[in-house]
Amino acid sequence: AKGAGLGTVFSIGTNGTGYSRLHFFSGPLDGARPYGTPVLSGSTLYGMTSAGGASNLGSVFKMETSGAGFALLHSFAGGVSDGASPFGSLTMVGSTLYGLTYDGGTSNLGTVFKIESNGSGFAVLHSFAGGTAEGSRPYGDLILSGSTLYGTTYSGGAYDSGTVFLINTLGIGFSILHTFNALDAANGSGPQGSLCLSGSTLYGLTQYGGTDYRGTAFRLGTDGSGFSVLHSFISGPTDGAQPMQSPILLGNALYGMTFYGGVADTGCIFSLPLLP
Repeated sequence: AKGAGLGTVFSIGTNGTGYSRLHFFSGPLDGARPYGTPVLSGSTLYGMTSAGGASNLGSVFKMETSGAGFALLHSFAGGVSDGASPFGSLTMVGSTLYGLTYDGGTSNLGTVFKIESNGSGFAVLHSFAGGTAEGSRPYGDLILSGSTLYGTTYSGGAYDSGTVFLINTLGIGFSILHTFNALDAANGSGPQGSLCLSGSTLYGLTQYGGTDYRGTAFRLGTDGSGFSVLHSFISGPTDGAQPMQSPILLGNALYGMTFYGGVADTGCIFSLPLLP
């Protein structure tokens, strides 16, 4: 029902005027608890909810920027052939949408999936299996370079501290590029946001790990080489702690947010200059 407290889609002018609620989520009929950022194609928005839908395990939806034409493209059902509980945004390639789910798949440890923008062709491209050779619990978005999708998992890998992975848009060629290690001060642990890409270099954030176990900013080549920690967060009034979102690359600096740290220990926005 309208006003059920399950989330909304809204619009607002870049100058702060013209706020309007375009859609109220209601649960089984459309979705609940939207996460991530809608993808815009023409005048159509595509997004995901982490709950709601027919099985209360999340949904993929579309709607017009005017608020009209809301439709469910997919209700996640979990199990071996479907995902469940997405906590991120979609990535659009042509008319195909790609995304991650935190649960579901053959081991119930998350999936990579695709679906056409008209709701057809849903398929699980990869089910995460955990363990030393796999990641588990993806918690963010996929990014695209050519025909390759890159992403992170929050856990799994040799040290159960998360991974960076790649997979082809056809669902083939899955590979782990980096395994995080919470016990290594020169590494990170628990990436919870998404990567950003510049040329052949990936940049990202981990919620934990680093010299003070309060998170890191890192870079990594798209071929898996050259991993390095750019910054270990240490909290306090001049630093942040536990970055939990996706970084943005602007010019020669990385920008992001942390959940803790700063003057009041309630989080901060930071910039990190990147050396050549």
